Amino acid sequence: MAEIITLFYDPMKAMGEWKSEDFDFEDAYNEKYGYNAFMTDRDLYTKAFEIYGNLVETNKLVPEMSFMGN
Repeated sequence: MAEIITLFYDPMKAMGEWKSEDFDFEDAYNEKYGYNAFMTDRDLYTKAFEIYGNLVETNKLVPEMSFMGN
């Protein structure tokens, strides 16, 4: 079984056109998935990340490397 994938017919030619210069990716996303879907999905994506563990910094005084006022 062989699959042929064609990414571009002509890499120098755009595959589609925007409706206007003010129409951007967010507008296209909202048009496809519903009102304000882009912001909602972006916020849910950001909140889905979990942070594990805590940053711990351990410091040790090394008198030979410190100015102790002597």
